[in-house]
Amino acid sequence: MRIAIVSDVIYEYISGLAVFTKRLIEELKNHVEKVIVLTSGRKQSYIERGNVKIYYLKGLRLKKFDFSVGIHPLLSIKKIFREEKTDIVHCMCPLPMGVASVLHAKKINIPVIFTSHIQAENIMNNYSIKFPGLRTILALYGIWLYNSCDYVTCPSLYAKKELIYYGIKNTGRLSIISNGINAERFKPVAYESRKMILFVGRIMPEKCIDILIRASAIVNKYYPDYQFVIAGCGYELEDMKILASQVNPRVIFTGRITEKQLLELFQTCEIFVLPSESELQGICLLEAMACEKPTIASDSTRSAARELANILFKHRNYHDLALKIIYLIENKDIARKIAKKNRELIVREHDYSRIISKYIDLYKQAIKMKNQGNNNK
Repeated sequence: MRIAIVSDVIYEYISGLAVFTKRLIEELKNHVEKVIVLTSGRKQSYIERGNVKIYYLKGLRLKKFDFSVGIHPLLSIKKIFREEKTDIVHCMCPLPMGVASVLHAKKINIPVIFTSHIQAENIMNNYSIKFPGLRTILALYGIWLYNSCDYVTCPSLYAKKELIYYGIKNTGRLSIISNGINAERFKPVAYESRKMILFVGRIMPEKCIDILIRASAIVNKYYPDYQFVIAGCGYELEDMKILASQVNPRVIFTGRITEKQLLELFQTCEIFVLPSESELQGICLLEAMACEKPTIASDSTRSAARELANILFKHRNYHDLALKIIYLIENKDIARKIAKKNRELIVREHDYSRIISKYIDLYKQAIKMKNQGNNNK
């Protein structure tokens, strides 16, 4: 099987979408004949790594967000699909490269799967757009694109309900497949956790980092020995540093970190907090759960984190968040019990061995359906 993975955003940018796509490529290469990757870069080129061939198609750099959007000749996509003898196309991002890939794959009769990773809130919050009707416009654009595909996957029940609400057709071809986690890599360690409250993710408006910073000041009044660590980067990083200097200067910002540092933070923290307004699942939640940590998340109705987190706090209520953190600090036996269940859930339902198997089965099914359709013509 020769699979084309398409996304404007993969290697240059750190986000849930990019992390999922990179990890999927790494896992797929062990199960298929070839993985063809189409992404954007500053220059048009390609590189080969074993049975993975990465095409960097010319992109326009968005400095604020530190990634490129493909502006390449759209016909080059069709040419790559043909020359690489692509069996199936799997798109991740509803930007120009994803749209072009869907349209060209359909023209040359290659089945297409699209995985839903982006919410309208991500775009509206990042660009500070207040026009309420835009959310519906963006959602309908996404539905139009998804309805052009053979199959659509999403990582959570919340994400599936959103797609159905906005009008995705043929719900029988809409599947929930978790973003997944490598439970052999992300696993607990034997030594005692540090007194650390952790957040990992992009420092962007929809992550609501300000709420965690304000909550940290309350917690540290009662438990000054606890450390709050915010790991990640994004265009709000400097603003959040300024807020922390005013509210709680003891908050630590790591900036961009390596995979090794990421794993160490998850293994050594005591509690993981995700205060986001919007999440389609939350890979960082899976990582914390795999490392046997209790988790707290916002009860925002725009977030699928409610499906995974152990404890929910009232959205944007930092007093309530502080109370929930203090509860876990003061009830360590309860925290340990729910953390252990988190690990069991990850191994049982979210480990990569299961996720990759689901995708391989879906690829085979899509190819079979397309071939049967061709034979009936």
